Amino acid sequence: MKAEIISIGTELLLGDVVNSNASFLGRELASMGIDLYFITCVGDNPARLEETLQRAVSRSDVVITTGGLGPTSDDITREVIARTFERSLERDEQAEGMIRDFFARRDREMPEENLKQASLPQGATPLFNETGTAPGFLLEVEGRKIFALPGVPPEMKMMFRKRVRPKLLEEQAGREIIHSRVLRIFGLGESEVENRLREIIASQSNPTVAPLAGRGEVQVRITCKEENKELALEKIAEVARGIMAILGNFIYGEDEDTLEAVMSILLSQGGWTLGVAESCTGGLVGSRITDVPGASEFFRGSIVAYNDELKRDLLGVSSETLEKHGAVSEETALEMARGARKICQSDIGVALTGVAGPGGGTPQKPVGTVSFALVGPEREYSLTKLLGSRRRDNKWRAGNYALDLVRRYILDILDD
Repeated sequence: MKAEIISIGTELLLGDVVNSNASFLGRELASMGIDLYFITCVGDNPARLEETLQRAVSRSDVVITTGGLGPTSDDITREVIARTFERSLERDEQAEGMIRDFFARRDREMPEENLKQASLPQGATPLFNETGTAPGFLLEVEGRKIFALPGVPPEMKMMFRKRVRPKLLEEQAGREIIHSRVLRIFGLGESEVENRLREIIASQSNPTVAPLAGRGEVQVRITCKEENKELALEKIAEVARGIMAILGNFIYGEDEDTLEAVMSILLSQGGWTLGVAESCTGGLVGSRITDVPGASEFFRGSIVAYNDELKRDLLGVSSETLEKHGAVSEETALEMARGARKICQSDIGVALTGVAGPGGGTPQKPVGTVSFALVGPEREYSLTKLLGSRRRDNKWRAGNYALDLVRRYILDILDD
């Protein structure tokens, strides 16, 4: 079965809204073994949308549209679908009841404009929207299924899972499924990962192996197409074991894991506590750690010492160290980590200080230079990395190194 996604809305083309709906639908369709060959984004233009719909139906078994089902004049999806496939628009009593009930349950008066949303192409089946006013609908055209869903991501996701996915699974019964597993890697670049895995990649067939550049990390996606999930997972596991044997501790997690979540689990399991001292990241490391539920069990706090006076007066970095080695140095990072450990009364102190950019670099310490240090009960460790030229990326990648430093300390693999 071949599927196609049409994302509708001029705001998507202008970049005002990120098209998260398409990525969600892509993952969902892949998990059901449905091949997705095309994703098209089109603005609120009737002629271009009609052309896009005609092309999609000519080459795909399932077409999913998102957006354009609201009550305003630029919400044109239902009208254009009806015109494209020569259907009249008819007031659907079930859809009207859904809309009126939505407002009644919230004790709100329904604007008359919202009744536009109850008009569906002739022969369409309404799809109940529990969280919004826009009913979706299913229209079948010459054996092709067109699912029209709202563009608001929470509404679209809920409707897909409850209204669309079950119908597609019925159609897909007995066919092959696609399953994927992602290994998440930190400390190696994409080209280095590909080089180390070149034999596995060269011999791939089913499963396939694809290194992908992530945000300050690398992901290796293993994808298998089989008649059932159990067989697919078995084949994926065999390939994953081979990759793990090559990449070892550079693999920090899988699928939806994050460095902060993996580090947090290790800290909690070991009964460790953590204090952080940050300079160039301005509190980002602490923020990422506190995004993890249960962080209060192990996280004592983060001290943002952005200027040298705070490094000296609050964290106890000596004036001599700052004058001799500078704020961006392993010597300063070590004293910051000691200060964080002391102030936070934690088992581990980790610190980072650097030149995030775009200014502030020197020939000796160019933009992207970041020094890190960790101080624990058994040893101290420091390193310096040259990251990149973009400030936001440097902050994120520096946070990754700090979090991974803690992970490696607990696993006793700092020198690997």
